[in-house]
Amino acid sequence: MVLLVADETAIADGDAIADGAAVGDGAVVADGADIVDDASVAEGAAVGDRTAYVECTAIADGAVVS
Repeated sequence: MVLLVADETAIADGDAIADGAAVGDGAVVADGADIVDDASVAEGAAVGDRTAYVECTAIADGAVVS
């Protein structure tokens, strides 16, 4: 299953973004979130401190990784 997370969605601390998930433009991924294999973080996404990035995560142009 592919999970699509819409634009400007807030993903809270400790939330896991599953394999193949697409995180849309303007999404905020909070501190402590886990972004797992093959997740795609689109343009303009803000990714907070202590976020874990594992294999094959793609972070597109314009993403802010703190």
